[in-house]
Amino acid sequence: MEFKEKTVEAATELGLKEMGLTADQAIVTVIDQGGFLKKARVNIEKKPSRADEALAFVRKLADLMAVPCEMEMTEQEAEVLINIKGEHTGPLIGYRGDVLDSVQYLASLILNEEGKGYRRLTLDCENYRAKREEILKNLARKLADKAVRTGRKVRLEPMNPAERRIIHSALQPNEEVDTVSEGAEPNRYIVIVPKGYVAPPEGEREDRRDRRDRGRRDGRDRRDRGDRGDRNGRDRRDRRDRRDRGERGDRRDRGDRPPRPKKREPFSLGFGAYLGNTRTYLNDLPEDEKKNDRPDQD
Repeated sequence: MEFKEKTVEAATELGLKEMGLTADQAIVTVIDQGGFLKKARVNIEKKPSRADEALAFVRKLADLMAVPCEMEMTEQEAEVLINIKGEHTGPLIGYRGDVLDSVQYLASLILNEEGKGYRRLTLDCENYRAKREEILKNLARKLADKAVRTGRKVRLEPMNPAERRIIHSALQPNEEVDTVSEGAEPNRYIVIVPKGYVAPPEGEREDRRDRRDRGRRDGRDRRDRGDRGDRNGRDRRDRRDRRDRGERGDRRDRGDRPPRPKKREPFSLGFGAYLGNTRTYLNDLPEDEKKNDRPDQD
């Protein structure tokens, strides 16, 4: 905006007062120094804040990604919220919000570049943050029920710190489970542990013990119980014993059956025999069949 006064200093003071800015928040450009019977003129503009630069960065990135959208920024003393609106903003969200989290991290670096206190920046797109939070809460409750039902620890996939906080908060009122974070960034994850959990013996993997327990029914091992009766079970055990001794037994006892006769190949004429140029094929037949198979001669 342009302001006029007798001197440059007076015009600048007037402009800052009307715009509600301080000297550090404004960019003052002198248009005319003034003089005899002539007023000085200055142009005053609001200096872009770190929040404005962060918003400009997100807008530039959306343009480079060819994502048409609109952005609104709400700036508070300790937090800045940038909300993105549009119909085709999927590329800005990415798989489970990974692109949105990356852009939010870069914009947060721009916001806090000067190092004068930390301000939290939240980047949201079509209310994705609230939807993702509800999904994580439902997932946490289901996996907590599974941990209590099976008496085993349940490990979740790696998550960022914000999503891990959601899981911890959702299960904090649950008195039947505890939640702990394990691993190192960026692969840090949450483990849901049921109350009264007993760790497996040292040297034995928990998943192996689970498979062994699932393979037992009524106190008997599945491999020692025939699925088709005791006879089939004994046959399998016999074959396993022979295999362990290095023997190679047949699957079935065939007895002393005579060998099967060899199947005779079907009779066919060669190309030369078909044309009548040779009769060598008759030499391979018995005498009584040569008469029947010999072509009639005029």
